Amino acid sequence: MHSKLLIVFAKVPMQGQVKTRLAKTIGDEATLWVYEQLLRHTASIVSQDEFDLAVFYTPKVPDMDSWFPLAKFRKTQMGKDLGARLEHAFNWGLNKSYSRVITVGTDLWTIDVKLLEEAFNSLLSHDIVIGPAEDGGYYLLGLTKKLPFLFREIEWSTEKVFEQTMGLLKNYNVFQLQMKNDIDDIEDLKNEVQLWNKFRKHF
Repeated sequence: MHSKLLIVFAKVPMQGQVKTRLAKTIGDEATLWVYEQLLRHTASIVSQDEFDLAVFYTPKVPDMDSWFPLAKFRKTQMGKDLGARLEHAFNWGLNKSYSRVITVGTDLWTIDVKLLEEAFNSLLSHDIVIGPAEDGGYYLLGLTKKLPFLFREIEWSTEKVFEQTMGLLKNYNVFQLQMKNDIDDIEDLKNEVQLWNKFRKHF
């Protein structure tokens, strides 16, 4: 067993159930296509032997998982909001004796192996690693121990998430990754030129 665990938070790709903000602009069918591109790209990056992989699905673990065939664990996200779901996932991973646990979503087109290596390596000398997103949230979080206060009293799905989280970490040694663009709406999609061009050719 590795000492490192990567947890991917993923939605089961169903039309009308993913990226609702983006769907308001381009429609459900096109949005599902975009989400599947992101899911496929994320899966290609995280399918490696340098860490154990767990995928936490919502609304439930699919009967057939063709996206993450190399995942060691498949779980259902548990909790009433994102904070509760993150806390549950981190607790689960740390309870399995992993010394470095990182979570990512499936919204980051620029995720790559180098980014994950940097994040895991930073946890050898830091308590926490975090990747700020341009929308005020974060796209990656990594811990070496349980910190339940990080997931409570945060205004989730707002531009305040990263700022509020960092405010709770004043007494901790935090490694901050490069700011990146989560894809949540049409402007985010346009900012990822490669994906945007693929989208325009397809639709």
